Order: sequence, then C-alpha cells, then structure tokens
Amino acid sequence: MKSFALILLALPIVGAMLTSCSDDDPFFSASEDDFPVILNTDLQNAWEGVPPVLKTIPRNENFVYEVTVTPSAYTTVTWVIDDLEVAEGTSVDMPMLAGEYNLKIVATTTKGLQTYRERRIIVTPLEGDPIADTDLPLERLLTQGAAAQLHGSNFDNVVKIEIGGAIVDVTNNNGVLSYTVPQNLANGVYRLQLIDAKGNAYGGGQVTVSSSPVFGSDAFQAKANADVELSGQNLDKIASVTVAGQACTIKEKTNNTITITVPQLEPGDYAFTATDVEGYTVKFISGSSLVEEATLTIVTETTLWEGEFEVTWGTPFNKLKDTFINYVHPGTVLRLYVTGEGQGCAATSWWSNIVTGQGDPNRGDIAIHGSMVLEYTLTELSMELLKTQQGFYAVGNGYTLKKVTVE
Repeated sequence: MKSFALILLALPIVGAMLTSCSDDDPFFSASEDDFPVILNTDLQNAWEGVPPVLKTIPRNENFVYEVTVTPSAYTTVTWVIDDLEVAEGTSVDMPMLAGEYNLKIVATTTKGLQTYRERRIIVTPLEGDPIADTDLPLERLLTQGAAAQLHGSNFDNVVKIEIGGAIVDVTNNNGVLSYTVPQNLANGVYRLQLIDAKGNAYGGGQVTVSSSPVFGSDAFQAKANADVELSGQNLDKIASVTVAGQACTIKEKTNNTITITVPQLEPGDYAFTATDVEGYTVKFISGSSLVEEATLTIVTETTLWEGEFEVTWGTPFNKLKDTFINYVHPGTVLRLYVTGEGQGCAATSWWSNIVTGQGDPNRGDIAIHGSMVLEYTLTELSMELLKTQQGFYAVGNGYTLKKVTVE
C-alpha cells in the first residue's frame, strides 16, 4: 500500500548492518553458504494462527528494535510492515500511528538463502485521541465511489480522512463520520488516517476496498440444512456458493448480505467458497489479508427463546430468568441475536457480566450497530453467578433481542 509511508509519518532510522569480520565478531567463522539465523530469543517461541505481539507501545513512543543474525557479514535484514518494506538493517527506530500492525523481519544472505519471523506491533492511542471502532466488519468493507461511515469516539475535531493517499472531507453526525470513498482507488487493503483541524493525523485502522464481492470474515457458523445470512460488500454479484464441494441454494442477495441454505452435513468444519457473476473466485477477509477459501462450521444450536423484545435500561430481558440455568454448563456457548443501535450484555439479574461477574462501569457492554450476535462461552464462575445472583438477564439499551440460543 503506497500510502503506508504517510502512516509512519517519518523516515525510519535504520541501524547499520554488520558488514565486516573481525576477532570481535562472534560469528566471524560463518560463511556465505550458511543458512541465515535470527538469534533473538523473543522471536523463537512457536505459535499458531495470529502472530504473537512483539511490542505494545503508546503512539508517542517510537517502535525501537534490533536483531542479531548470522552469518552477519553476508546477511541483509529487511523490515516489512503490513506487506510494505519500510526499512533495511539490523535495527529500526520509527514513529507509528495508533493501530495494530503485522511485522515481518526477513534475513537474506548473499546466496539468496532466507528466513523470517512474524510478529505484531500494537500502538495504543493517547487519552483524548480520536479512536475508530474496529469491530464493525461492514464499515471496514468499502466500494469505490460509495458512501461510507465510521463509528468511534473523540471525533469532534476530525475534519478529513486520508485513504490510499487521497484526502476526503467528512461530516460528523452525533459522533459518526460519513465520507465518500475515492473513485480511483485500486482494490486492496488500506489504512485510514483521521485528520483534525490542525492537520494532526491519527490511526483509523484498516479497510478493504473492492469493486468485487468480498465477505467480511473467513469463518462462519451455521446449522445443517438451514438458512444463514452472511455479510460483506457487493454480495449481489455472487453467482454460486459451495460448502464441502456441495452447491448451496442462494435464497436472497443484497449489496451487504446473502442468505444461503446450507447442505445437510454432520457437525464439523468444511471448506466454503464462492464465485461471482464473471466467474472469478470471491475473496474473504482474513485479518489484514484476503483469501479465496473460508471455513464454515456446522454447529448444533438450541433455541431457548425467539421473538422481539425491546431492551432498555428500564426493561431488561428476563423471560429466561429462572429457567436458563437448566440448559447450560461450563463450556456452553450462549448467543444473543440482536439488532438496533445501542449497547448490550449477557448478565445476571444483578446486572453483572455473566462471564466475568463485573458490574457497571466494567460490565463490558458491547456496542450494537445493526444486526449482530453477542457470543459468550460460559464458565464455572458463570454457573455460580446464575445461582447466587438469581438468574439470567439480557441488559443494556437501544436494541431488540431476537433470539437466545445455546450450543
């Protein structure tokens, strides 16, 4: 992404490479035929899935790090952040805007032998900084020339958004920023910058711009032989969907959603793919990348209640207050299907979080924008709370509870 250099806001100060051999060099006996090794102990732990965090720093501190490699005289180190090379050398010292970044440290010898390590860098905002919500998938899927919104906090002084090198004006309506995606942006992943009236820039998180269909996730859940609604962008351009190689019936398509009927499958994980009307493979968002295959998990989910209940501060949902405990145990996955504009939480009748036991202001209410599923994995503490705090409530304000399920 060419605009990434703007995000860092300064050229990195790169440490000099070790280019000579001497008696003081502990690796002087290594030759250019040796395979490169990155020796830092904090880069050696094994991991699966998302890379572990290497550093968490506030945005007013530089990202500073140094690596030791061998054979040092024959190895070049490059630093790649979010797929863009930003520095070369054994050390780096650079400012970064608030956000979560993927770091790749690549060591390459003069003979072309190569190794690398991947980690994450988390840069936290300062108090009072504009902070964009990052847990609203549809706001992170954009189409060229289309209207877009951004929820968050401390937006009062934000007057522009930078995306892909283009700066666009925003309007602020009750703390929600509205803007138009530049028409000439290429398909890809970009980082937003929030710019205030004084020209200061703040991290706004990543967005995916696409003129083609894109799903907002690479992992879905559904019941066998049942309908499921999936979210994304340009989904009305999808022509076919398959799960485990079997074609799914497409029931309804809009720009942001598609409803399909899942085949009769046993519980488990299955490959999920789709093609668009032009015959191209549809992409799925996976972290900061786009992939061509997702996972659909067939689950067995039991509905305890279904209907429409308007949850407000004065009217918590209490229809399962005394019976809920009969259907759950440690490890049960509780799901609240909700819609609206507000906040909500699965709780006890004492208004304590059903998983943590915390009350207001640390209850952990989840911001609700549109149709969402609030999911909780119950624990031994949950069972104790349900017994001692007189049963189950769904609390919060400004949303409609549509369904309560357990799995």
